[in-house]
Amino acid sequence: MNIHGMSRRPRSRSGSMISAAVAAFSVMVLSAAATLSGQSALKTMQGKWSGVFISMTEVGIMGNPCGNGTLWWDIVGSDLNGKAVVKDQPEFDVTAIVSETGAIEGGFAVAAGNIAMFRGTISEGELSGEFETVKQCRGTWTAVKQ
Repeated sequence: MNIHGMSRRPRSRSGSMISAAVAAFSVMVLSAAATLSGQSALKTMQGKWSGVFISMTEVGIMGNPCGNGTLWWDIVGSDLNGKAVVKDQPEFDVTAIVSETGAIEGGFAVAAGNIAMFRGTISEGELSGEFETVKQCRGTWTAVKQ
């Protein structure tokens, strides 16, 4: 085809293959950068954490009191394990998975007669998130690295 006196040459196969190779390489580099960024988030979270949780509800179902408390967690690899304690109540055994991006997922805490689910993230060196118990106590939590 002739546009303004210039002829358009068909693209060669080698040109298409080079373009495809450059695109594939770019995707690999971006994926590697995202993984390294995620590994950095996970790496900075390793170790012992302590903090508090604050219930935004005073009383759960059937008149069960909701309380504030303290937490002690240890993150090793992608595993979060520890304890959460409300005054005058059995302590919770806590477990969760920490993703490469620093998200805390599938958080599960069990105490005699109570179960809590939680999730959270890391931001500016602090862990924070939300929780809810089967007794319908809801609130927030924060933790700092020790």
